[in-house]
Amino acid sequence: MITPQDIQTKEFAHGVRGYKEDEVDIFLDELTLDYEKLIKENESLKQSVAEMSQKLEEYKNQEGTVVKTLEAAKGLMSDISASAEKRAEILIKNAEIDAAAMIREAKDKLVALQNEEKLITSRINNYKTKFKALLESELKQFQEIVPKKEAAADPVAVEQFNDIVNSVPDASNKEFFESEEFKETNDKDETIVVSRKDD
Repeated sequence: MITPQDIQTKEFAHGVRGYKEDEVDIFLDELTLDYEKLIKENESLKQSVAEMSQKLEEYKNQEGTVVKTLEAAKGLMSDISASAEKRAEILIKNAEIDAAAMIREAKDKLVALQNEEKLITSRINNYKTKFKALLESELKQFQEIVPKKEAAADPVAVEQFNDIVNSVPDASNKEFFESEEFKETNDKDETIVVSRKDD
């Protein structure tokens, strides 16, 4: 490749009808300057190309990093989604277990209440039976003590006593069987005494 120095040091042979040396030298000087300018521009362009190539490589590396980051983000989102689904499943299962436990507890309470109701009904019926038997026994004793003719002569007393026997409350009379008097009598199994007036 010809350099500016080669142009400046080039010597031509002299001929009979040669060019004027001054004009040739001036042209060579101009040519040298232009050639040097072209060389500098070429170097500058090469440097620019090198810088652009380096930046391009950096961009390629950054692109790879961005792609990896996006892939990592996608993986993370997938993991988060799977974790959220598992957590939702666990919450649903726990809610189902709690609901089943509440239903089971409610059923147990219902059975207990039903058993308690049966027990109370049985105790009421038992009390009623004992009370009627006691009244019937007292009526029998009363009839033995009072002569028949006196009993016939005093039908009001007999009717009142029969009213007492017939007034024994049945199992549907909740007010009586829920009273403190009934509970105390039934719990202590006290003997009921019917007072009577002996003439």
